[in-house]
Amino acid sequence: MRKFLPNLLIVCGAGRNTGKSTLTKMLIHKYASKNKLAACKITPHFHDQPDTKIMLWQSDDCKVYLENEITNKDSSQFLQAGANPVYYIECKDYKIEDAFEILLNNLGKDKLLICESGYLANLYKPGVLVFLETKDNTDLKTDIFPVKEMADLKVCSEKGKLDEELNKTIENIIIEDNKWSIL
Repeated sequence: MRKFLPNLLIVCGAGRNTGKSTLTKMLIHKYASKNKLAACKITPHFHDQPDTKIMLWQSDDCKVYLENEITNKDSSQFLQAGANPVYYIECKDYKIEDAFEILLNNLGKDKLLICESGYLANLYKPGVLVFLETKDNTDLKTDIFPVKEMADLKVCSEKGKLDEELNKTIENIIIEDNKWSIL
């Protein structure tokens, strides 16, 4: 059974270039000035990280970092958009719950959190779950479609209309009593 976290908003999508990071940055930019807002990017892909990166926890197939650098990486852009703190997790699916619990223990379970992750919605029921896809996407991740069925907001954009669709989407997402919800 999924754990309910109403202070969590999850953004996921059916492949690359669907607007996941863009929507996350837009939401951070809209709400971070009036709310204490944290962000997290979870990826199953592992990359070499600089020695200056702050490692909070690691195990086999999982690393949890506190983002502290200004780069062009998505997690750094979340920091630049106004989220604080920002976490970056490299993790295989079977370790996500362990990694996310480390993040929650570090953060506190009540702080508003936006997380870009495809798999996390299988374990946690967020206050809002947004699923993004594009009509012309040829690089679909079909294993994510069960998450699509759980989504509170489903956004399917056409090429060239992504910004318009994302702007409409953020107008439907609100914060009430330190919880994410939709109009």
